[in-house]
Amino acid sequence: MKWQVINIRVLKWLKRIVFYGLGATLAFLIIGFAVLQIPSVQKNLVTRLTLGFSKVSGFDIQFDRFYVLWYDRLEITGLKITDPQHNSMIEAGKLFINFSIRSIYQNKDLFVDALSLQGAVVNLITIPESDSSQDLNINIFIDQISKQFASGSGGGGRGPKINIGEVLVEQSQFSYNITSKDSIRKGFDYNHFRIALDEGNLNNFKVIGDTVEFQLESLQAKDEKTQLTIKEFSTYFRISQSSMEFLGINLDCNKSHISDTIIFKYKSQADLSDFNEKVTINAHLRKTKLDPADLSFFTTGLEKLGWPILLTGSFNGKVSHFNFSPMEIAIGSSKITGSLEMDGLPSIKETFINAKLAPSNVLTRDLAFFLPDAIHSKLAPLNQIQLKGNFVGFINDFVADGDFITSFGQIKSDINYKIAENNIGLTSYSGKLILNNFDLGRFFNDTINFQRVTLNGRINGRGFTKEAANFTLIGEVPSVGLRGYNYSNIHSNARFANQFFEGNLDIDDPNLQFSMTGSIDLRNGKDMINIVAKLDTALLHELHLSKEEVFLQSNVDIDSRGLTLDSIVGTAFFKNSQVRFRDETIKLDSIYLISENEKGERSLTLRSSMLDLSLKGDFYYSTLFNDIQKIVQEFVLNIKNDQIAIQNYYLTKRKTDQAYKAIIKATVHNADPILQLLDIDLHTSRETIVNGEFSNNVTSILHVFSDIDSLIINGQTFTGNEIEFSGSKIRDSTAVLAQLTVNSSRQELNKTVVTKNLFVEGIWNKDHIDVGIDLDQEGYDNAIRLRSEIDFLNDSTKIKILPSVIKILGDRWSINKNNYTLLKGQEWSIHHLGIAHD
Repeated sequence: MKWQVINIRVLKWLKRIVFYGLGATLAFLIIGFAVLQIPSVQKNLVTRLTLGFSKVSGFDIQFDRFYVLWYDRLEITGLKITDPQHNSMIEAGKLFINFSIRSIYQNKDLFVDALSLQGAVVNLITIPESDSSQDLNINIFIDQISKQFASGSGGGGRGPKINIGEVLVEQSQFSYNITSKDSIRKGFDYNHFRIALDEGNLNNFKVIGDTVEFQLESLQAKDEKTQLTIKEFSTYFRISQSSMEFLGINLDCNKSHISDTIIFKYKSQADLSDFNEKVTINAHLRKTKLDPADLSFFTTGLEKLGWPILLTGSFNGKVSHFNFSPMEIAIGSSKITGSLEMDGLPSIKETFINAKLAPSNVLTRDLAFFLPDAIHSKLAPLNQIQLKGNFVGFINDFVADGDFITSFGQIKSDINYKIAENNIGLTSYSGKLILNNFDLGRFFNDTINFQRVTLNGRINGRGFTKEAANFTLIGEVPSVGLRGYNYSNIHSNARFANQFFEGNLDIDDPNLQFSMTGSIDLRNGKDMINIVAKLDTALLHELHLSKEEVFLQSNVDIDSRGLTLDSIVGTAFFKNSQVRFRDETIKLDSIYLISENEKGERSLTLRSSMLDLSLKGDFYYSTLFNDIQKIVQEFVLNIKNDQIAIQNYYLTKRKTDQAYKAIIKATVHNADPILQLLDIDLHTSRETIVNGEFSNNVTSILHVFSDIDSLIINGQTFTGNEIEFSGSKIRDSTAVLAQLTVNSSRQELNKTVVTKNLFVEGIWNKDHIDVGIDLDQEGYDNAIRLRSEIDFLNDSTKIKILPSVIKILGDRWSINKNNYTLLKGQEWSIHHLGIAHD
């Protein structure tokens, strides 16, 4: 019983102790909390704490008010931390801290449940760390705190950890200032920037030694200078003196989007001030979108980029030198896959590029930002290109080893291009080139002269237009379309340019077998031809060079200067030549042509088995040939007497005032081949000499004389012939004065009729012609002494036979003196043409 009573009493006593103890504790807490609300007590406690931090770290820590809302909740207003150089490092309008008393300090580590910051200003600036080095003030501050905690624990060991469960930042500002660096005037200033933080929310904030890490849930911010705006930003972030990591990044900035992992590595955070050269980037990008307007804040040379860049792949290296592999880049409607190495950014013109492309698809318009305007304008007609291969070099000096399929055809190349941005004509290229059914006409915008080409060879030259192109081609051209004909089997070891050729060229086409060596320079001021060639076969009608069926064959040796007929000086030698026109063939052993010009006196000499011809005088070839053709045409017009045609001709005739004189001499060795070729039934005796003279001034005068031993015309033979023509005509008038005289000693008109002493004379004066014909029959007393006149009237031509003598078998016959014939158009009207015996 006594023990039972004792136990009950002990229990009651223990209950009282616990009750009173709890009450006392509660009273102590309430009294302690009340005491902590006394401003003087709060200020004394915090002042002691901040003075200790300030003394150890060298950073001055001040505040306006300090509220203990409860033992696990604090509110600080007007917080300000100033670095040793008197720079305000952190200012906070209001700082709320939520913590657990039991876990706030465990094993010298600091734990805070939550922290809310409003109206904060964080100013990171480089200050002296020692006599010879600088560092950001925040880094020096954290380092000093770490040392303080380490020394408080007896020295040695690790520094303390700071753990904050959740941090909320609102309406704050962040600035970064590397005082040793100059400002960047254009774009984002890596060395000096100020960012307005509208709102930020992060979890699991930790400080472990020099490392800060946290899970950023969301962030909205804007750069003060560029107005670059972060609309949404989430990532797991870690920063230390050796790296800055963004894991699982999801960033929307202006019109750009970045995901999913980016890691910056460096030797110290000071390297961030030289980001392009000292910071290594390891990134895994997934559907990252970079807008050109946003990129312009960080690099130059992309101003012409018209579409966002979409990136997927792994990026490793510095901005100045990186590898992007595997790589997938999309720009506009273009998509490029493979790998990319670039060394030299941010200046794209100074960047070395090594690209290995898997099958990709590119539109030339999407590359406008990448290429000089002059180059892009020439590539633009290619439009869409399917490509694969390797591209190594700078944008103005690179090697393209690739396979391109375009709307014009296929291109395979292993070529070094050296781009001349300011002068497309100086752009050079050298290497191997293969074209497969490439539409050269559409590319040059000249489908009349050029069609499709297939070639395989080595090319070395410059120029991307037909006017500027100047290149050497060694290789084969299986086919090329020129002026509507597709030439095949061409072998080249020659230099080509606009109106220039030099080297060797062989063509083994079914319609053209041709080989040549030498040069043809038809450029302004040059106009030189020096070639040796063998033309085995040339079917001009098949080559679309003639409407008639023409075959040519010859060995050619030409050495001349001048392109136009009037400027040609030099020699041309044609040997073993053959010409087939329709069904007629001419074979010539040799043709030798010499053109000379000395002190304004020209001479043209032609020597061949058919004809020797020489022209000498102060003439121009084109003027001489044109004027002779004109005077013959005008004689014919007068004879036809078509007044409307004559009027129209002289109304449109070009007026000239050139005066010159030309002496003509020809020796016809054998004209039969050329006459047969032209289907003219005429044969002349060999070694016939023709002399002539043509002078042109206000009056044009043509004089021709020749002795011809024999002429056979339509089977009729004329022997002992002398022919002379002399005609003059006022240049721009129908007035003509001409005389034609023909003497022939004997004429075999058929097997039974032979005549002699044929004399024909015609005298033409203005619109009147007198004609006389004398003829005797050999072996008979037959003769003709015929006189007539021709008058060109306004609307017709009148032909009248004058008193003449016709003697047949000793009898004389006369013609009615009232006879005449009118020719009007195509109609003849004969009047009083009667023959009577005398």
